[in-house]
Amino acid sequence: MTNFDLSVFKAERIKEKFGVELRADFFNAFNHPHFADPGTTLGYADFGRISSTILTPREMEVSMRFTF
Repeated sequence: MTNFDLSVFKAERIKEKFGVELRADFFNAFNHPHFADPGTTLGYADFGRISSTILTPREMEVSMRFTF
């Protein structure tokens, strides 16, 4: 199972005492599907078929941190 997470951030000083950090986090950034295991019961119609995915959608988070 391949999962790519990505984080981008930028930190800036406003004055000598103050600072701000902008941050963006991406989980499962390329939105790759993760397929469930195929059916394993011989004789059933779903034998050998992959009929679902494991739900891990792309998630994005944006935040800002102010330091003083």
